[in-house]
Amino acid sequence: MPLSRPGVIALAILEFMGKHGLFLRTLIMIKSEHLRTFPVGMLCFVSIYGRQANLLIAGSVMRQICGSGRSEMNPMQ
Repeated sequence: MPLSRPGVIALAILEFMGKHGLFLRTLIMIKSEHLRTFPVGMLCFVSIYGRQANLLIAGSVMRQICGSGRSEMNPMQ
């Protein structure tokens, strides 16, 4: 386990940098509201209505429940 620590740390740093770059690229390039990804849409939601934690949490829960539009009960859908 001690030998894997540097590899896990490097992987975490690279993964964070990749996700952060993808978020910024999407934020800069996509201006149409209906094409926004979920994280960018939530950021715009915060800037329009202020920081209302209950609405942000409700949106995040709905995203987790709905997922990519596929029902968990019927994986063939």
